[in-house]
Amino acid sequence: MQQANLKEIKLKLPQNVVESLAKNEIVSLLLDKAFNKTEYYLTQSREMQQKYGMDFSDFKKKVEKNKEEVFEEWDDLMEWEAYELAYKEWKTKYEELKNGDLIMRWDNRPHWHNLKTFPHHKHVGAEVLPSHRVTLEEVLTEMKGKLKK
Repeated sequence: MQQANLKEIKLKLPQNVVESLAKNEIVSLLLDKAFNKTEYYLTQSREMQQKYGMDFSDFKKKVEKNKEEVFEEWDDLMEWEAYELAYKEWKTKYEELKNGDLIMRWDNRPHWHNLKTFPHHKHVGAEVLPSHRVTLEEVLTEMKGKLKK
């Protein structure tokens, strides 16, 4: 079993700040930060979509198939791809913070390369375990078993 990459941090704050902040307020601040970042990158991606009248994957195909290299389009492609990746990363962070009491979730994001079932895996609390691609029926069956315990 592999542990998720969790890190405990310690903050030194003035005592009056500590006394007025609860743990859930700190998490709320982090949620706000993640939400704002998510919205920012989504907005940037939508502006690119408006500029070119197509979604990212279609634009990427168009740029890569062009016989002539259009530098502005290649620059925009790199920038748009960065927006897409940042959006997905911040959205995941937001969801993980929001679901702090998460029991279990299945995932196929390609970030646990050493698992036999890469990219498929599941998160059980703080653990990351190998998993195959699951059906809704399998998820419901497993969750039903967890809830009975």
